[in-house]
Amino acid sequence: MVSPTEYERVRAGGLASGYWGFRLDPLDGGTRTRLLTRASGGAVGTPVFDLLHFVMEQGMLRGIRQRAEAS
Repeated sequence: MVSPTEYERVRAGGLASGYWGFRLDPLDGGTRTRLLTRASGGAVGTPVFDLLHFVMEQGMLRGIRQRAEAS
């Protein structure tokens, strides 16, 4: 995922200054999956941002897991 401005830059052949990516990897022959997330660029790498982003992302991923396992 990138911002709308970054998306337009990439569509025009440029590079994004940062991204937030998600990937689902199949496990156990496709009966389960693992969700991986990665981010790069922007404020990533600064201690305050990294700490706040970690806390936010952990909460988000736990919420996704709870909803997925409930159904």
